[in-house]
Amino acid sequence: MPLAAALVTLGWDFYAEEPITRLVDEHGKETVKFWFHAAHPTTGESAFATFEKFDKHAEVFAAEHPEHPLNYIRAALLNRNELVGLVKKTHRLVTIARNGKRIAISERADAETKKKFSRFL
Repeated sequence: MPLAAALVTLGWDFYAEEPITRLVDEHGKETVKFWFHAAHPTTGESAFATFEKFDKHAEVFAAEHPEHPLNYIRAALLNRNELVGLVKKTHRLVTIARNGKRIAISERADAETKKKFSRFL
């Protein structure tokens, strides 16, 4: 999906009214394909040529074209993946509000700890 996000961001048009194909193999693994017109509607730039170079040699592409929007999009998507991973690793806090007061307790806290802190409400 990062490639599809980059194409949409850069202005490529979807190929059809329903531009997605979802495939599931016999093991339950799903693959999603997005379908775009091969050429950019304004510049005529070939999506295939641009992304083949970029996808196979991202670091080389970045060095040769440091200001290309793809580099910024790629960096944003890589950063997003890192941030999502960080969010998933972080323990959530459960908020409890009573009588105009609010506390936050780790969802991993045992029942005794939750009870102990909830009496401050």
